[in-house]
Amino acid sequence: MRQALEQQAQEGLGGKSGAGQGEAQQCLQAKLQTVQHEERQLRQTLEERNQRIAALQTQLVSSRQQLAAAIQEMERKIEKERQEQQRLVDKLAQQQLKTADLHQVLEQTREELEKRRTELQTAQTQREQMRAELERLEATGAEEDKAAEVERLKAKLNQLQSVVNTQKDNIASLESILQEQRSKLAEEWRQEQDKTQQLQLALNKRNEEIKVLQSQLVDLVAGQKDAHAEIKALEEELARRDARIKQQKRELEQQKQKIEQLMAELTVPEASAMTVVVETSAVGPSIEIIEPPLSSTRGSLSALLRSAVSDIELVGKVAPKDELLSFRINDQAQELRENGLFKLRLSIQGPETPVNIVAIDSSGNRTALDFSIVPATIKAQKVERENPPGLGSKELKAIDFGNYHALVVGNNHYKHLPDLKAAREDAQVVADILEAKYGFNTKVLLDADRYAILSALNEFREKLTEQDNFLLYYAGHGHLENANLRGYWLPVDSEPGSSANWISNVAITDILNVMAAKHILVVADSCYSGALTRSSLARLQTGMSGENKIKWFKVMAKTKARIALTSGGLKPVLDAGAGDHSIFAKAFLEVLQENNDILEGFRLYNEIQKRVVQAADALGVEQDPQYVPIKYAGHEAGEFFFFPARLAAKRVKEPQLFAHAQ
Repeated sequence: MRQALEQQAQEGLGGKSGAGQGEAQQCLQAKLQTVQHEERQLRQTLEERNQRIAALQTQLVSSRQQLAAAIQEMERKIEKERQEQQRLVDKLAQQQLKTADLHQVLEQTREELEKRRTELQTAQTQREQMRAELERLEATGAEEDKAAEVERLKAKLNQLQSVVNTQKDNIASLESILQEQRSKLAEEWRQEQDKTQQLQLALNKRNEEIKVLQSQLVDLVAGQKDAHAEIKALEEELARRDARIKQQKRELEQQKQKIEQLMAELTVPEASAMTVVVETSAVGPSIEIIEPPLSSTRGSLSALLRSAVSDIELVGKVAPKDELLSFRINDQAQELRENGLFKLRLSIQGPETPVNIVAIDSSGNRTALDFSIVPATIKAQKVERENPPGLGSKELKAIDFGNYHALVVGNNHYKHLPDLKAAREDAQVVADILEAKYGFNTKVLLDADRYAILSALNEFREKLTEQDNFLLYYAGHGHLENANLRGYWLPVDSEPGSSANWISNVAITDILNVMAAKHILVVADSCYSGALTRSSLARLQTGMSGENKIKWFKVMAKTKARIALTSGGLKPVLDAGAGDHSIFAKAFLEVLQENNDILEGFRLYNEIQKRVVQAADALGVEQDPQYVPIKYAGHEAGEFFFFPARLAAKRVKEPQLFAHAQ
């Protein structure tokens, strides 16, 4: 479907002319680019959702297994603690029974001692009575009839004395036993008290551990319920999003059919010159010609040279380079550089020098590009005369391009990272030329920390309207996480290894996404393109007539743009190399300074890319600037324009919203 739309859009350039048809064709091209961009975003979103569902399902299975194992282990621990608790209770009961037995033996010994003491007291009383009776008889005289009684009493007295002595010995023995038992009982009692206390403490500890384990078990069970509820909620949300994506796909399909019908009715004759990117399929390699610029005249591509030369240098790029199986120019195999760039000197032969470029990837997908190199002839001059710029016309000045604002950041002096040389100077000169030549209201931050940069961005976010254009320029250290290709800007308070004070491209994108500004361009002399995606970019066809250019400008002036122009791709870029400036900043400043007409972002990029590639090549390094829409920032196939102040002399300059701060 997309290939059919693109083919019809290209074929539509070869038909009838007409003012209304030309403007409608431009609008349809913008809509087509927007539809293609939205389709890619929807497909990517759907793929991300499917990956997330698979990850959640894997996580759910793992969580369920871990939770079941944790619950089983917790229940085993609780059962073990309960068994230990019962053992301690039984042991405590045994100790208590043993103590009771000791008390009973002691009580019996005491009773036996009291009985012996009673018997001793009785024997002593009888002995005293008999001794008194004996003394009485002896006092009354020794009569014969009483002598026998006295002898009997003496014998009985001796017997009682013997009993008393025996009882005393028994009592002494019992008292010794009793004292020994008391000491033993006291010691055993003390030991039992210590053991009882230790057992009670151990029992209390086990009870606390059981309570903790039971609480953890309750939490695990509750967590399992929460996890089930969360998974269910996520699945419902994913189902709703899938339904919305399907509905959007149906709407996009209807819109595509409508565009196909309208495009089939439109035929506009135009000689369309452009920097060409040829892409034969959604998965095949792409060929981009950087130098010389190509034009389309009468259905064929050609490079129209402006001066008589014997040879030229052909510069271009093929992507993706890693998947390329074969690359040939005029049937000669060519070597590509690491970033996919190629250079070749071609001799000019006759009125037209044919060039054939073929790229084949490892899957067998083939891309071919054919064009001719035309010397500076009447034909080339005629094409130029037929396409006057028309940029000083009243119609152009009548287009409302809105107001222009810029936040320019340059960081040289870092607290925890190596200092840079050119970032501050680059930022200051960029701000000066934007303000003086292009009428920007600028705010400059030099050696800014994270708080200052984000505060300034939020200040612009709050104050900019749909009538404003916003340029964000950053020169400073950058960092790229290889794991997720997420880029970061590093303010002056950044620390190596800690992202606490870094500013991620996600954070910048989120702010840009909610900005009301119509056109936004991020110019980053640092790594920022790692998380960006190439999608629809509206490119001015430089071979258009002045009338159609005006129509194209009108369409683009109303179409939202969120674009990044970066000094390189995913590799480090040069801090210096061009005097006081980096090679990227030097090229950026030169193009802006040399320009005297309305300048669209892609043409700015095209000029910068040629100069940077050549300068980097002269220094023996590779650096390839990028010009791409910012992912998830609200890009709608629009373009960013630089409008020299002299062309807008009739427009009233808006009051400054922000102070020119440093």
